[in-house]
Amino acid sequence: MTSFMDWLQKLQFEIQCRLLQLAAGRAPKQRAAVYVKVDGDIQAAKLQYNQNIGYVFACVFPRDDAWPMFHEHTRNYLSRVSYLIGV
Repeated sequence: MTSFMDWLQKLQFEIQCRLLQLAAGRAPKQRAAVYVKVDGDIQAAKLQYNQNIGYVFACVFPRDDAWPMFHEHTRNYLSRVSYLIGV
């Protein structure tokens, strides 16, 4: 338990230092290209999901197939994002 608490305190200190540096105007670290791409892909998945759900509730609802469509779009979105983040 002691080693865990030491690790946690060290981590907290590092994060606080980094936040102070950023607040003081230090430039953020450059992100690796692979993470920039993954973030873009996740953003695209969110946009597609929002469009699909908007269509379901604006055009399909209250038809009987609205909820199955909602579940299908949600399942597809979660599957795509889990793949992108490596779960």
